[in-house]
Amino acid sequence: MIRIAHLLDTWAWIEYFDAPDPGLIDLVESADTTYTSIITIAEVANVFRRRLTAADARRAIDAMYALSSIIPVDKAIALRAGLYTRAEFGGGMADRLILATAEENDLVVVTGDLHFKGRKSVRFLMRK
Repeated sequence: MIRIAHLLDTWAWIEYFDAPDPGLIDLVESADTTYTSIITIAEVANVFRRRLTAADARRAIDAMYALSSIIPVDKAIALRAGLYTRAEFGGGMADRLILATAEENDLVVVTGDLHFKGRKSVRFLMRK
């Protein structure tokens, strides 16, 4: 069986921590094929710090490192993200960096973020 490698975006991680459905749990916990952009680390830390405490943010980030491989932003990712036009992708720079990370690494983005809806190589989830 071929396993598809996934890049979880911020939306997917927040959903995982808040109230995941069993399918998302299975996807996240198959760590050999689960990746996260370093940009998502910053976004999730920010969300948890605003919602809860810095200690909660650190625990969430520790879990993300344990459950996925982290991909840094390199020159190719930065350039690809910087060259998207609004017509090509309407998301902000963080979303552009996440999309570019997936494209540069042949990964499927897992998200429920509407900026990604309808794009190829995106597994779009709906919040329950």
